[in-house]
Amino acid sequence: MKHGRSTLTLVAALAVAATSAGAALATPSAVARHSAAAQRLLAFQQSLTLLSLADADRDGIPDSEDNCPTRPNPNQDDYNDDGKGDACTVNPKKSTTRGLSALGLVVTKRQSLDSALRSGKLKPVDAVQSGLITLPDAVAKRYLTAAKAIDADLIGPEGAVRIGLVTAKTAVALKLTTVSDLIEQGVLTPVTAVKQGVTTASRLISDDVVTPQQALKSGIITVDAALKARHITAADIVETGVTAYINVVKAAGGAAAKVIQAELKTLATVVDRIRSGAITVAAAVGEGLITVAQAVAQGLITVAQAVAQNLIEVADAIAQGLIGIVDAIRGGIIGVYDAIDGGLLSVAAAIASGLLDVAVAAAKGLITIAEAVARGLITIGQAIAKGLVTVAAAIADGLIAINEAILKGLISVADAIAQGLIDVIDAIRSGLISVFDAIYNGLISIGDAISEGLASIKDFF
Repeated sequence: MKHGRSTLTLVAALAVAATSAGAALATPSAVARHSAAAQRLLAFQQSLTLLSLADADRDGIPDSEDNCPTRPNPNQDDYNDDGKGDACTVNPKKSTTRGLSALGLVVTKRQSLDSALRSGKLKPVDAVQSGLITLPDAVAKRYLTAAKAIDADLIGPEGAVRIGLVTAKTAVALKLTTVSDLIEQGVLTPVTAVKQGVTTASRLISDDVVTPQQALKSGIITVDAALKARHITAADIVETGVTAYINVVKAAGGAAAKVIQAELKTLATVVDRIRSGAITVAAAVGEGLITVAQAVAQGLITVAQAVAQNLIEVADAIAQGLIGIVDAIRGGIIGVYDAIDGGLLSVAAAIASGLLDVAVAAAKGLITIAEAVARGLITIGQAIAKGLVTVAAAIADGLIAINEAILKGLISVADAIAQGLIDVIDAIRSGLISVFDAIYNGLISIGDAISEGLASIKDFF
């Protein structure tokens, strides 16, 4: 209600008029003629004064000043400053028309969401947040750019690329995101990133997003380009099996081929010198003439020998794929406990590979029987049979139920009853033993069997 001030002004004006009239018509006859009018004027003035102080919704704000006099709103919140309190605003998500009204826009046949957005009366971000328009539609109709949508936290940069609001190339160019983040989030693959021109294979390699070998195998970089950019050596290309020697030479061609041949020839020369005894593998590795991996690949040394000569750590040899941890243990290169302590092998994997016995592992506190059973490394029956756990302990740990233990023959009913694992009456009612066998074995008396309803007198006559 916006008539508060005008009402008070009217009251004041009438009051002044009444005073002036009273002064001008002070004669008895004049007063008599106008007394009724004066009384009506006074009553009107009092009613207007009361009206200006009325508070219909009892929120402490007079109706004349309340931006929503029909609903309590002591805070007078009005998010779009349209003079109409939020408490009286229609839910903007119910419809476009109501939504525009809620955002302070007068909706007519001539005014639509489009005109409201294009005139600047309605902000695109508010329209999207209020559900008046979807983000893809807002961007498609150019009410909003993808960059502004991201800046307003309407969507993340990777999400914007994923749903096509912006191309990956543009997003990276505008520094909204990075190629590595797009690949990490699964929006792009290294191959699509290069094919779409978002980045180059060399940049991916330099930024450690992919290895040179991965780049070569996926075809996003040629052998020639990888060699010229010094991402990888010819020897590494051949040794890692990315492509054959002849293909490396053919792919490079010209001067590059000569470099490759010289490089590989140098490696061959080193190998020949080692085989002829002119230099040891250790010396060649120490001088950087050959790597341990190359020496192993050429059959010049075994991994065990390289580890024994301190040319490489076991962990490094495993990491480089020169040997598997199981083979390393079986070959005596490293002990199973050292491998477990060094984090190279889990206890479960050691047991599963037959490198470690469950009983030994349990005895050393490396694993509990419950864990071994849970991981399927041993059955509870096997554990009980080997004496690694008692039936009572297995039941207490929830590894097996007493009924199952009895049915599997892990314990007799008599022993289970004797150990207090099951009551004889429960055993009979569960069908684990007949009442007659229980009586015959002295587990229950005839009288108790009858009193418990397990048998009747006539059953014995």
